[in-house]
Amino acid sequence: MLLIKKRIENLRKKLDIWSKEYYENDDPSVSDLEYDGVYNELLELEKKYPEYYDSNSITQKIGGKIDNRFKKNKHKFPMLSLGNAFNKEDILKFDKQIKEALHIQKDISYIVEYKIDGLSISIKYKNGKFLKAITRGDGFEGEDVSHNVVVIKDIPKIIEYKNELEVRGEIYMTNKIFKELNKKGLNFANPRNAASGTIRQLNSNIAQKRNLSAFLYSIPNPLDHNLKSQNKIITFLNKNGIKTNQKTFLLKNINEVIKKVEEMFKNRNKLEYLVDGIVIKVNNINLWEDIGSTIKFPKYMIAYKFPEEIAETKLLDIFPSVGRTGRITYNAKLSPVRLAGTIVKAATLHNAEYIEELNLNIGDIVKVKKAGDIIPKVLGIKIKNNNKKWKRNINCPSCNSILIVESGFVDQYCENKNCIQKKISTFEHFVSKNATNIEGFSSETLKTFIKQNLIIDIPSIFELKNKKEKILKLPGWKEKSLNNLLLGIEKSKNLTLDKFIFSLGIRYIGSKNSKILAKRLGSLNNLINSNLKTLESIRDIGDKVANSLILFFKDKKNQELIKKLINLGVNIQKMKIPKSNIFTNLTFVITGTLTKPRKHFMDIIESYNGNVSNLITSKTDYLLVGKNVGNKLLKAKELNISILNEKQFNEKIKEKNE
Repeated sequence: MLLIKKRIENLRKKLDIWSKEYYENDDPSVSDLEYDGVYNELLELEKKYPEYYDSNSITQKIGGKIDNRFKKNKHKFPMLSLGNAFNKEDILKFDKQIKEALHIQKDISYIVEYKIDGLSISIKYKNGKFLKAITRGDGFEGEDVSHNVVVIKDIPKIIEYKNELEVRGEIYMTNKIFKELNKKGLNFANPRNAASGTIRQLNSNIAQKRNLSAFLYSIPNPLDHNLKSQNKIITFLNKNGIKTNQKTFLLKNINEVIKKVEEMFKNRNKLEYLVDGIVIKVNNINLWEDIGSTIKFPKYMIAYKFPEEIAETKLLDIFPSVGRTGRITYNAKLSPVRLAGTIVKAATLHNAEYIEELNLNIGDIVKVKKAGDIIPKVLGIKIKNNNKKWKRNINCPSCNSILIVESGFVDQYCENKNCIQKKISTFEHFVSKNATNIEGFSSETLKTFIKQNLIIDIPSIFELKNKKEKILKLPGWKEKSLNNLLLGIEKSKNLTLDKFIFSLGIRYIGSKNSKILAKRLGSLNNLINSNLKTLESIRDIGDKVANSLILFFKDKKNQELIKKLINLGVNIQKMKIPKSNIFTNLTFVITGTLTKPRKHFMDIIESYNGNVSNLITSKTDYLLVGKNVGNKLLKAKELNISILNEKQFNEKIKEKNE
């Protein structure tokens, strides 16, 4: 069982790294297919061994994190991800599961369309006018990038439809524009990165010059607009001048779907844009609620992922790098090779054990795969050119300290607290967009400032204003650039509690746990003074996280760090804590049309420390029902689950608060 636990933990670590690369850095190091393979293995292990459940697992999250340079905006309806199919059998299984959920055997009609490799976007119109555009973000809250989306020609500024409308789709860059930009020396890795990077520019002139494109295909609340099928949504969007992908097909049954998928796969290289799969969606919207969703995926649609593409090239070098925690990651330098329209020069090799398992060495001809037309990975050896056994680094590539491997783990670590690269990575974490969000600190800037003793610890970042003369003597620094940096540092002093917790880099405390702790405890003092029992009583905070927090705040150096930051003017805002704990450990499912948006009731339940799920199970405590309910009501009755209408729900709150 310890081996299973170790495997689960290693898979989670891998996926966390890969997810950050994809969603935050727009620079993934592995293919979609490899990511999905590891993700599905983790999913199966978590189902088989529920005792190792962890709410911080990537399987419990949607999308990525939010760029704090932009105004945040909560999604009225979550922007979920898609489940995946990799072959004909998976597509048939998808159809079978839908029929089982609906208790029918007759054929289901489907809409099939290409899955555009771009940036997911939600666009809102009011009184027929463009109102705002929000990125997916973490699925529940995104970035307001209206200034960049409004300049895209494919996005209409005015439509005929006057009711409030939210439309979702994908912003992308054509292959032609991508090639033209790279000829100008911009060197984007692929069109998706180029589109995503463009939308996240603060200057809208850049987005206008780069001539992005868009396909819109979804309305999150179609029944409110009397649209009862996905086909009617497409017709409605076209009627209002909203651009849709014309390669969208309505098919009568799953056998027609499979035939069309095969045809679309063969024709994908003829397209003027990159795609990373094909989306298959139940056409009849009235069936969607009964088919249901998981916390991450709607069950009424799926993405068929393209088979991997493989090339051969020479492995020129293997070199290690060290991160903030001291973890060593190995990287491969490759002889340039073309894969799916892009030139591949490098790949991650993860850890020493991975390299040893593949028996890789410099000079070997290796197989490189690229799945979903995105990012490459060294798959294995094609020709063994070097019989000399590769040896893992014994010493840290930055400070030369002896590397250690913790018992039960495979990763190597540098434990030298004075390792300069660890310091740089620690400072990079502190100033990152999900922490204090101080712009202007590149790795090179941090390295220079450390070498010049301008930054010796985190508090010294806030003392740079006293070292202006010394900084201005450094190459490349002028009054304007320095003032911009200092202004960014001053702005960063006002922090929400969750951002501050995350910025400290406490082991096992990512942004999600930071938010949970901030929301539940409300203030830094409450967090610092919490005991093990209090922390473990917080839903989703296990003993591993709780112990890590206790150890961190017991450390006198960490106490001194926090004290210094507060004395230097860092203002940590208090959070609203739950009104009460009347719904602690209670799980609600919401179904049907209610008098207010579903999000309104979710917020109420969560404000009383309750949990909201999309699935009816034996562990569900209450089903909150509105009008036009479906199979969830029948299932709740079968399982003898308490059923509440809105009036009864409000009475339940009043009763529990008395």
